[in-house]
Parts: sequence; C-alpha cells; structure tokens
Amino acid sequence: NSIELNGLTISFANNTFEHIQQHFLSHQLTEFKLCLQGTVNNKNYIITSYYEPEILFANPVSVHARICNTETIIDLHSHPFRNRLFSDQDIISHNQSKQRNKQTISAIMCDYNRFSFLE
Repeated sequence: NSIELNGLTISFANNTFEHIQQHFLSHQLTEFKLCLQGTVNNKNYIITSYYEPEILFANPVSVHARICNTETIIDLHSHPFRNRLFSDQDIISHNQSKQRNKQTISAIMCDYNRFSFLE
C-alpha cells in the first residue's frame, strides 16, 4: 500500500499499513500515537515498522505521549472521526520533531483510510 500527496510518497512494507488500520479500529474511544520507522529517499518514505510510545494520557480528543525517538520518520496520532486539521499543539510538536530529525513528517489518522500530513 502507498499514499501519494503533493509529490510525497509513503509506502508501507511488512503489512504495517494493515496493522496501523487495525490499531485505529481497536482504539476508537481515545486518541493514540504511533512512531513510524523506515527509510527516506528524497520524498519517498518507506515504512517498515512502528511502535507505540508510552501513553501518558489519552481521551477522545487528546493524547499525551512520550516523544518518538530520532529514528522516527513519521510521527502519527489519531484525531476524532474525519477531523484532519492540525491543532496549534500539533504544529508545535511537529516543529519539535523536525529539530530532532529533519526528515520527520507528522501525520493525523482520522479514519480507517484517511490521513493528513505536515512536512
């Protein structure tokens, strides 16, 4: 599976896309965060694995978790159903992630097959 958007391609290997979708389905009562890892070649992101950082607090409209490590290329969290807009706090967190790894992008998953990305 892959997602193409504005010259950016995100490909999923090792069934990671399906696993992330299952994670979404099993965590619909609260937001969650995942740290997606893999390789970056220009604007091609290849996701080979992911992990869930320690969740400090989560409710239906917010998640507070440990920071993803520097190997993370996509910092993903969920939002309520079909709300794909980045909040002010999302943008602050995105800028902090970019300071740790310039290739990191942020993603919101707001439905089983719906994402929003911030480069």
